[in-house]
Amino acid sequence: RFGFGKRLAILNVDLQRAYTDIAHFESAYQTDPCQISHINHLSRLARACGMPVVWTRVDELAGSDPAGVFSARKSGSEGEGEDRPPERWDFDPRCEIEADRDAIYT
Repeated sequence: RFGFGKRLAILNVDLQRAYTDIAHFESAYQTDPCQISHINHLSRLARACGMPVVWTRVDELAGSDPAGVFSARKSGSEGEGEDRPPERWDFDPRCEIEADRDAIYT
């Protein structure tokens, strides 16, 4: 059986620095400058209503290349494989993640 289930949740996807930190990573990009503030606001509202908040991010195996848009956009200055700084996969520090309450998946 398929459907939406019985419970709503907020799902925050791919908010790692590689995609959000335009000052440090060429792979990052900005749409709405307040994007993360909006996400934090919605996440706070969801928690206040007892809804689960889920955060996901991409990671990569040592010596491998990630898939998707980043592979097509990279220009080489961030390094490749093991040369890439590991903090690129950290959640953006502006994200208000409640690690003791929210679900976090890599």
